[in-house]
Amino acid sequence: ANLLAGTFKFRWSWADAAVITLMMLVALSTSQAAERRPAITMAWEWGGLGLLYLIVRNLPRSRAESAALAGVVVATAVALSAYGLYQLPVEIPALRKLFLTNPDLVLRRMGIEPGSPSAEALRQRLMYSNEIFSTFSLANSLAGFLVGPLALCFAVGLENLRRDGKSRGSGLVALVMAAVPGVLMLVCFLLTKSRAAWIGLGVALLILAWRARKLVPRRVLAIAGVTLAILLGGLVAAGVATRQLDRQVITQATLSLRYRWEYWVGAWGVITNAPSPFAAVDQSPLPGAQPVTDSIGTPQAFWKGVGPANFALPYLRHKLPQASEEVLDPHNMLLEVWASSGLFAMLALLASIGIGLREILGPSRGSPDEIFDSTIEPATARSVRASGTGWLVAIAGLGWIGVWTFGKLNPMVEGQLLERWLILGLGWALAVALGSALWQRRPIPAAGLGVGILALAINLLAAGGIGMPSVAMVLWVFLAIGLNLREDRPCGRLQEISSLWPTVGLACVWAALAGTFYGAVTPFWKSEYERERADAAMRLKPPAFEIARRAYLDAIEADRYNLQPFIGLANLEYQYWRSPEGLNRKEPVWVRVNEVLSIALDATQRNPNNLNLRRLQARYARAILQNLPDSAQAIELLRLKSTVVRADRKITQIYPTSALARADLAVASAEIGMFKDAVFEANQALILDGMTPHLDKKLPGPVKESLVKQIPVWEKQAAQPPPKIPEVAAPPKR
Repeated sequence: ANLLAGTFKFRWSWADAAVITLMMLVALSTSQAAERRPAITMAWEWGGLGLLYLIVRNLPRSRAESAALAGVVVATAVALSAYGLYQLPVEIPALRKLFLTNPDLVLRRMGIEPGSPSAEALRQRLMYSNEIFSTFSLANSLAGFLVGPLALCFAVGLENLRRDGKSRGSGLVALVMAAVPGVLMLVCFLLTKSRAAWIGLGVALLILAWRARKLVPRRVLAIAGVTLAILLGGLVAAGVATRQLDRQVITQATLSLRYRWEYWVGAWGVITNAPSPFAAVDQSPLPGAQPVTDSIGTPQAFWKGVGPANFALPYLRHKLPQASEEVLDPHNMLLEVWASSGLFAMLALLASIGIGLREILGPSRGSPDEIFDSTIEPATARSVRASGTGWLVAIAGLGWIGVWTFGKLNPMVEGQLLERWLILGLGWALAVALGSALWQRRPIPAAGLGVGILALAINLLAAGGIGMPSVAMVLWVFLAIGLNLREDRPCGRLQEISSLWPTVGLACVWAALAGTFYGAVTPFWKSEYERERADAAMRLKPPAFEIARRAYLDAIEADRYNLQPFIGLANLEYQYWRSPEGLNRKEPVWVRVNEVLSIALDATQRNPNNLNLRRLQARYARAILQNLPDSAQAIELLRLKSTVVRADRKITQIYPTSALARADLAVASAEIGMFKDAVFEANQALILDGMTPHLDKKLPGPVKESLVKQIPVWEKQAAQPPPKIPEVAAPPKR
C-alpha cells in the first residue's frame, strides 16, 4: 500500500528502538549456544514477537483500530478463562483418572518421557493440585496471560464511571453486561493461585485508584472499591468452601519465595560462571584414558549469555542441592534475558519497558483534566467510536476456525477437541457481545494498557516466562497499543514521508528476514519430516528397520543440529539388536548404539554436555550389559562398563548436585575396580541426599542402604595395592 501511494506512514518512539535492539541481541546470542537448534528456534520466536510489536505499532491507522485490537486480546483471555473453568470439574478429574490407570498413555500424549523430572512434575500436579491451566502447560502461564487483560478491564470500567458528558449510552447497563465476562475471567484468575500475578494485579488496581481520585467522584470510587472487595471476598469464600482455594496459598507464600530465591542464586551462578562446590572431577581416571575435566562452564555468559533456550543445562551445574526443580528458566525475566542473551540484552529489555511506561503513563500533553490521557475532544471521540472496526474483530474471530487449516486440528474427530473448540469460541463470542457496549462507550484509556504492562512485568519478575511467546505476546502487544493510544505525544502520531525510499528499504529488510528464516528453519522442517517417517516405520508390527534407518539418516543429514533423529536411530539400533533378525547376526550389533550416541555428542556440531544424551548412553550400555549373550568376550564387557562410567561421570559434571547421579557413578566405578572413586561418589551422594528436603530428589531407600553397606567394603578394597600387570615378553625382532 505504501508503494502504491508513494508515501511511508509510521509511528516511532525510543521504546521501538529498544525493542528492535533487544530482538537483535537475542538473535546474535545464538552464536553462544551449545544447543544450536533450540537456540535458533527460540530466537525466531523472539523475532516473531518483535515483528508482531512493529506491526501492531504501525498497521492500525486510527485510535479505534488500536482499541479494537486490545479488545480482541481481552476477548481471548475471556475465552481461555471459560475453558479453564470447564476444565476444572470435567477434564482434570478425567485426566487424573486416566493417569492412574494408564500413566504412559498420558505422558505419550503430552510428549513427556516416562521417568523424567517432567513426568514427576505432571504426576504431582495431577494428583495433588487443582490449579487450572486452560490451554497452557502451567497455571502460572495462564495467570501471566490473564493479568494484563484483567487490569485493562478494570481500567475501562473505572473510565466509564466518570460523568463529564463525553460518554454515550447507559453506563450502568453496559457495566452490568461487561461484568459477566469480567467476573468469569476474575474467577479463573483466582483459581490459578499465582501469587505473583495477584500481586501484579493488586499494584495495577492501586495505581488506577490513585490516578482516578480527582476525576471519578469519591463516593462512586468508594462504592466501586467496596463492591470489588465484597466480590473478591465472596469468590475467595466460595473457593475455600469448595476446596478450590486453601490456606496453603497464603501460608506457603514464603516457601514459594524461597524456591524462587534458590532459582535466582543458580541463575546468577550461570551468569557469573561461579565455581560449583560440588563440581565433579576424576579421582582416578581409567587406564589409558585422559581425565574427564570439568568443561561445562560458560565464562562469556555475563556479557553474551548462553544462548536462547540454553539455560537449563548450565543451570544444573549451579543448582543448589536444596533447590526443588530443574527449571528451564530462572523465573525472573531480567535474569532470564541476561543469562540467555547477555547484559546488554537485559538493559534493552529494561529500556523498552521503562521508556514505554514513561510514554504511556506520563502526564497528558493535551487537555489537563484527562486522567487517562484520553485527550480527544467530544466530537472527535464520537467520530472515532463510530468508525467501523467490526471487520477487524470479526477477522480476529476467524482464528477460532483457523485451527482446522493452520493448526491441522479437526475438532470433529479428535477426542474431546470439539468440546474445547466450542467452549473457546462461545467464550470469545460472549466477551465480544457483552463487552462491546462498554468498550465503545468511551475512548479506551492508554493508562489501562500501561497498568496491564506493569502488572504483567511484576508477574514476570517472580514467575518468569518472558521467553514464552504465548505469555510475552500480551506484554509486547499491550506496549504497542498503549503507545498508539497516546496521540497527545509523538509516539502515538502517525508520521508520513512522501518518498518511496523508506518503503523500498523496509521491503529489503523484509526480504532479508524471509530469506534468513527460510535458510535457518527449513532444514529443521525437512529433518522433522524425515524423522516422522522413521517413527511411523518403527511403529509398524514388526518395525520396518531398514526404511526407518534410512529416514533417520536423511533426517540427520538435513539438519545436523537436530538431536531427535540421533535419539531415534539409537533406539532403532537397540531394538534391531533385540529383534530376531539382529540376534542371528554374528557381529556384535549392539556396538552401533553407542556409535550413534558418540556421533551425536560430537563437540564440533552438537553439545557434548547434553544431559539427556548422556543419560541415554548410560542407560543403553546398562541394558546391553544385562542382555549380552554368554559368548561375549571380557573385553566387550569392560568396554561397556567403561562407557557407563564415562557417561555417569559426565552426568555428574553436568548435574553435580544430583544425589542419584552420584550414586549411579559410585556403583559403576566399583564395578570396574575404581574403588577410590566409588567411595568419594557414594559419600557425595549421601551428603546431597541429606541436604535436599524434596522426596523426589532423595535417594531411594534401597539405594541409600546399599551405599551405606558398600562404602566400608570399597574403602578396604581401595586401600589394597592394585594387582600387578603380568609382564609380557616382547616379540622377537624379525
